[in-house]
Amino acid sequence: MIGNSHFFNVIYERMIKNLIFDMGQVLIHWDPEQIMYADGVTDKEDMALINKYMYHTSDWSLMDWGYVNEEKMEKLAMERLPERLWYSVHKLLFGWYDHIYPMEGMATLIKDYKEMGLNIYLLSNASSLLHEYFPHIPGSEYFTDKVVSADVKMIKPMHEIYEYAISKFDIKPEESVFIDDLCANVAAARLCGLHGYVFYPYPDQLRVYLDDLLAGKEDKTGFPIKR
Repeated sequence: MIGNSHFFNVIYERMIKNLIFDMGQVLIHWDPEQIMYADGVTDKEDMALINKYMYHTSDWSLMDWGYVNEEKMEKLAMERLPERLWYSVHKLLFGWYDHIYPMEGMATLIKDYKEMGLNIYLLSNASSLLHEYFPHIPGSEYFTDKVVSADVKMIKPMHEIYEYAISKFDIKPEESVFIDDLCANVAAARLCGLHGYVFYPYPDQLRVYLDDLLAGKEDKTGFPIKR
């Protein structure tokens, strides 16, 4: 059992002391079509228009970089879309988190490892609006600190953002595991000396991986690789 005293004590004899999580597709499901449907956009042609002229644009990516905010994105999308969709665009930008879909089992997993004494951190490609909605994500109360790409004008998989996070969190990379759903982001983390785990929507598999590391077993899938 995860919470037993023996397992708790061996943490301090092992190397893993920190868990760093991505947000989208790790802590929560991120599916624009699901969000559009929840916000009342149910017509397939309207969904396709919003995808084409908002979600699938370079401007949307620049939100993660911190060079475009939600207000600017709204203006750009309204210039491209018919007026009948403007209200939906506003809701999708400023109220999508009213329909947060947590990743099943992740809040419990994070709580368990926090109670075992591990430090929990967030490293996410997201706009600065994350600070407003993050407290609504189950498990967020266990996070010690976070790095949001828009705040620092860097995104994953740039090596600089991992190095910034390591410094900000004041952690040793070899004592830390980075968990993300994208292989490129995990590979970059490993090149910065972190352990890395590519997350699929199965928290039980992640739990097995972490328990093995904490028990001192060899990391065969995401061991650190120094550049």
